[in-house]
Amino acid sequence: MFTAGESIAAITQHIPDKGFQMVCYYGRYSNKASGVRKKKAARQQTLDLPPEIIDISGHGGRKIPSKKWRELIKKVWEVDPLKCPQCGGEMKIVALTDGPAEIKAIIKDLGS
Repeated sequence: MFTAGESIAAITQHIPDKGFQMVCYYGRYSNKASGVRKKKAARQQTLDLPPEIIDISGHGGRKIPSKKWRELIKKVWEVDPLKCPQCGGEMKIVALTDGPAEIKAIIKDLGS
């Protein structure tokens, strides 16, 4: 026979600490496996959809940046980005591009 205090002490030994993980899932029921299944199902669902037609008629292309970018580069790097390093004259923006083929075509057109 237990006294009241002993019975409470015996019962509370079986209560886990706060935040203690009681169940671990492995295999099919693990978090990783269920996430992989969800991603695979979502990918399969997007493959089954017909292609979406995007209207680009209103796209105006790249815009010439504002004058502020030039002032910001001057403040940080103390160099004028539109000053020609050879003659010291002011350069003008011809085009905004990052494709190597387009850059080569512009240089070729300018005769350099």
